[in-house]
Amino acid sequence: MFPDQNIDNNIKLGLENTKEALAFLFNPQDSFFAIHIAGTNGKGSVCRFLELLYLKFTKLKIAKYTSPHLISPCERFHINGEMISETRFNDLWFKLFQSIDSVLVRENIVDQLTGFEKMTVLAFQYFKEENVDVAILEVGLGGRLDATNVISPSKTLATAITSIGMDHMNILGNTLEEIRTEKEGIMKPSVPHFELDEDERNPELFPNDPFGDNLNLAIRIYESINDFKVETKFRYEFSADFKKNYPGRFEFDQDKNILMDAAHNAAASQQLNKYIKLLVANNFFTRKIFLLAYLQDKIYQDCLRELLSEIYDPKKDIIIFTEVKNDRTQKAELLKSFIEENYALTGFSQNLYAFNESETALKKVKELKADKDLLIVSGSIYLLGEVRKNTAL
Repeated sequence: MFPDQNIDNNIKLGLENTKEALAFLFNPQDSFFAIHIAGTNGKGSVCRFLELLYLKFTKLKIAKYTSPHLISPCERFHINGEMISETRFNDLWFKLFQSIDSVLVRENIVDQLTGFEKMTVLAFQYFKEENVDVAILEVGLGGRLDATNVISPSKTLATAITSIGMDHMNILGNTLEEIRTEKEGIMKPSVPHFELDEDERNPELFPNDPFGDNLNLAIRIYESINDFKVETKFRYEFSADFKKNYPGRFEFDQDKNILMDAAHNAAASQQLNKYIKLLVANNFFTRKIFLLAYLQDKIYQDCLRELLSEIYDPKKDIIIFTEVKNDRTQKAELLKSFIEENYALTGFSQNLYAFNESETALKKVKELKADKDLLIVSGSIYLLGEVRKNTAL
């Protein structure tokens, strides 16, 4: 019964349909308090750090709603750190969107909702049924017209914006100012708002930690709205917990030498590049094998330039482009052509591959990868999900 992998493809920004659906359900979003997080990169990790903070220092019942997912939509819904069960998810999905007894079905509301709007409605209904105290909500896209932005000011404890970069320009705008305006749409009168300014960053506290800024922001939010001081020792504990248990962000398997990171825009790719440099400096790898896929609405040129800068050696490194099971997947041959044209790979193009199916690409990875090779899987979170499902590696 699970929705298919294209659940987030039908993008239709606006709050009216979500508000109407929730009204027929007696506004479950009014049954809990919320912390609302927007941004281009880092919002998912800020949500996770806030979840860890609340679970560590309070006895409140804490919910978290994030997107997208790697393998199962259940990954989007957590209560007290536990993912919703498949049975509960399927029951809720049927009750809300398929049963003839559903008010949303009777009132012909279901067909008006996008996949993400359905997920958001399900999240709020689930949180209401479970009597959660606080829900940590990650914006899906933008902020102002995102389905999560139906939370009322009176029920919002705080809003925050993480880093802002060029992404989803066809929807949010072509300048950072236009994109920022959309994300600032989650801000509400008399509700505390947080962002991490340059002069507040503390690189010494978490040297070489790609999550340090996001942890600092989460701690500042938590400390401010709860009037509580988090000791430094707990900062290191949360950072270690995150690296161990948060899939898809700088996720490094030391036994297999596999690094997976869903860097889908230039800023995230730049971060990943820095992390790879650290790995290479602290480990001996024979060569790097990149397994990459991108969606059509991403500026893959900028992503590839940032990702490969100063670390890609065309004489020995291998790049394997592939496509994911998503209507928006970018053609692998187009990506391969970009590398050939921009890196003048005369004589080295034998280290470039393009496959239109991830299963075929993974077979090639298994064929080529030696124990001391570093495999880097990146570009699309959907690719990470498909790699996780495949046992070939």
